[in-house]
Amino acid sequence: MSEQIPPANEPVRRSSSITLQRTVASSTADTQALMDPAHQSLAEALQIMLRIVQFGMIVLALLFLFSGAKTVKEGESGIRLLFGRVTAQDLKPGFQFSWPFPIGDLVKVQTGSARIDITDSSDGYWPFLTEDQKRQSVENLTGANRLDPGRDGSLITGDGNVAHAQFRVNFRVPSESASVYARNVHPDFRNAVVRAAAQRAILHSVAEVSIDSLLKESGSQNDPLAVSIRQRAQSALDDIGAGISIESIELLAKMPPLAARAEFNNVASAEANRRQQIENANQTAAKTLGETAGQATTRAIELIDQFARAADAGAGAERDGDLDSAQQWARVREEILAEMHLLFESDLAGGKVAQVMNDARLFRSAEAKRRQGELARFEAIQAQYALNPLVTIHREWSDAFRTMISRDSVQVFYVPPSSRIVEILINSDPELARSIEIAAKRRREEETRRQREIERQRGMFMTDTEARIMDSR
Repeated sequence: MSEQIPPANEPVRRSSSITLQRTVASSTADTQALMDPAHQSLAEALQIMLRIVQFGMIVLALLFLFSGAKTVKEGESGIRLLFGRVTAQDLKPGFQFSWPFPIGDLVKVQTGSARIDITDSSDGYWPFLTEDQKRQSVENLTGANRLDPGRDGSLITGDGNVAHAQFRVNFRVPSESASVYARNVHPDFRNAVVRAAAQRAILHSVAEVSIDSLLKESGSQNDPLAVSIRQRAQSALDDIGAGISIESIELLAKMPPLAARAEFNNVASAEANRRQQIENANQTAAKTLGETAGQATTRAIELIDQFARAADAGAGAERDGDLDSAQQWARVREEILAEMHLLFESDLAGGKVAQVMNDARLFRSAEAKRRQGELARFEAIQAQYALNPLVTIHREWSDAFRTMISRDSVQVFYVPPSSRIVEILINSDPELARSIEIAAKRRREEETRRQREIERQRGMFMTDTEARIMDSR
């Protein structure tokens, strides 16, 4: 049996198919074996990336949570907000935590002192000045004889005069009202709000005072005008709930219109001269009173006034015929004089009063001693007279004769005892008469001077009532 040979044109499909199938299966297995490590590496990389993303999200979440924390500096006050509501205020300087925006927020408010100056012509009450004029002092400024309302600032006083002034407003936001300020006032408009309130208060307050009162202001924050402006401005800020406190108002400069400055300066000069004269008079009075009575001056003046009133009341009672009241007022005057005597005798008395009192005490002591000496001499003469009257009379007559002839106005002529007839010329010696007249004139002048000094010293302590009584005499 012979072997059958397939036709030449018939394809050998089975062997090729089997061979191909074995090749594909082997390739797939190899590819799977190669892809497993790559998948594992990719999975591990993705896992690491996921971990990194998760860690980053946690970090971002933490950063977001802590983004609300801020540092409150010195001169600031912190306000903690949660969903727009205030949960804490007046936070002290330092690190403060708050929920992040928009959940919460930490608002910082400047609480330090601040100031604004109202000194320009555009937003104040000062005349328009050139750059050269701004460098000059207020005393040297000169201007036109009219005001331009669109360029020059000015104020109207209560008496209808025009004046110029510059002000400074010192203010701050108290820590306890920082939340009110943060809720109602935008920080960018803080100065504008304060300026508007101050300008309104200045206009109203200046309109209530005269120009003389305005020009007499010293610029102190305790001056009546400054206090009035501060109160009005504070009231306006409180009405709108600004939470801003006006600490003080300073009047930096003031002046009348430039065209009328000369006349105002003349009045101011006269007023200054008047005050200087009053001050000098007060100083002179204080010095004179101090030199007169020392520390007892004040009480002595009070007693003198009381004595004068009592004297007036007593004189009125005498005119009305009320003798009981007149006697009562006389006793009051005696009590006042007794108290005045004790006052002048005390250590408080000084000056001329002390000197007069000392002289009076010395005079009283000397007069008492002199009177005692005269009394002792009289008693001795009386005793001698009782023992021997003729001798006593002769001695006393001789002493009196010697005293008489020793006077300047007595001329003594000595006559020889042997002369029987003595002729005495009435005309005296001209030189001797002139000397006697000069001596007498000197005594009169000295007596007059002493009397005037006594009257002057008495006049220093004379009350008005006593002066009127002396004048009536």
